[in-house]
Amino acid sequence: MPNRTLVLVVTLSLLAGPAFAQIEDISVEGSMDLVTHYVFRGVAFTDRPSTQPSLTLGFGDSGFSFNIWGSWALKHRSIQEAGDELDFTVTYDRNLGEQYENVGLTVGMIQYTFPSLEKGERLTTEFFAGASLDVAGSPSVTIYRDLGQFDYWYVNGSIGHEVQLTPEGNVTLGVSADIGYSDTTGKFEFNHAGASVSLGVSHSYFSLSPAIGFIRRTEELEAMDFDFHRSKDEQNRVWGGVSLGFAL
Repeated sequence: MPNRTLVLVVTLSLLAGPAFAQIEDISVEGSMDLVTHYVFRGVAFTDRPSTQPSLTLGFGDSGFSFNIWGSWALKHRSIQEAGDELDFTVTYDRNLGEQYENVGLTVGMIQYTFPSLEKGERLTTEFFAGASLDVAGSPSVTIYRDLGQFDYWYVNGSIGHEVQLTPEGNVTLGVSADIGYSDTTGKFEFNHAGASVSLGVSHSYFSLSPAIGFIRRTEELEAMDFDFHRSKDEQNRVWGGVSLGFAL
């Protein structure tokens, strides 16, 4: 495992050299989300309200960005704190040039940390690569490979569309759907499917976006949920949330 991780890190570093030479300005985006509960790839990390802050630095035309993202349960901490998470992501985005400028490619690395878990279970590293089309529906496919403690493959496909509700474009309605497959149960199979609707309102540097969504997951993934002492079947989940964001 360590050797494969080192090779991928070195590869990303080689890409970064000439790319960072193109940096002329740095963008900053951030958000603070409040969600009813946190479900990641079909597994429930919390079943109580959680706050999820995010901060992203974009490095001009280099194609590189760096993100810090976290999730913390706000209630019943003695049970829910096992789902606490703090992640660090480096991403490199590029399109295929003038002839295929609507085709985007993405590669990156995610360092997941779980500060409330036992030593030896607090870290895992994941690499990903994806492709997207800048056409109606914005279809994309991304492949993830965990090379740390979980050691599994995950593939996600998604589509989404946004409609401007005002002439100024400061109020939008967004719809999205995604489907995931993984080998977390020992064989590569359907993982989960979900859909969501959001309403975005922006003014100057700030935005506010409430959202509601639905997720359907397998029984095997439900069994992987953190122990919240539930007795009812929760393969189907409805979630809600609101996001306050800014962009500089």
